[in-house]
Amino acid sequence: MQFYRCKCGKARFWGSGEVPADCEGCDECGTTLTQHPEDHRTPIPHDWMTLYHQSTRLPYQVCRRCHTRKNSEQEVRVDGLLLVPHDDQLRNNTWCLSPLPGGRLCVMTRCTNGHLGQLDHTIAANGVVSPSVVCQRDGCGFHEFIVLEGWAEVVTAAGMEGLAGRPPFGSDAR
Repeated sequence: MQFYRCKCGKARFWGSGEVPADCEGCDECGTTLTQHPEDHRTPIPHDWMTLYHQSTRLPYQVCRRCHTRKNSEQEVRVDGLLLVPHDDQLRNNTWCLSPLPGGRLCVMTRCTNGHLGQLDHTIAANGVVSPSVVCQRDGCGFHEFIVLEGWAEVVTAAGMEGLAGRPPFGSDAR
């Protein structure tokens, strides 16, 4: 686990293989997140691209580098649950299956603010995740009840029909 922080210490990031993008930083001190105190710089501007939500086709913007999402007020909810679409590129507010050793699979997600995480929750056959999902990035504030859009179709395509329960999933899980 790697630890990164801004110059003033108020913005922090723990990552396992993921490094903060050069456009991520602290709003208060205006520096990037680094591991060494002499490496802090001024963050570069976000590089916005327009994407379209899989269900609603509504446009939204995402930074190509850090995956921070603009226009997050366009989030889609079903029965109060945040709808999280499947996306193998793992853009903001999406999920995908990721391989683990031994033929197992884990579920990776990105919160609406672009932070990467691995689900260790129970997932029902219809994609409803429980308990609620909390982003582990310090200061993020993402805390939602979610449903993984396309769960049944994706796990069927992966040859794991009817998959439900708690990850990791696969041949030597549990």
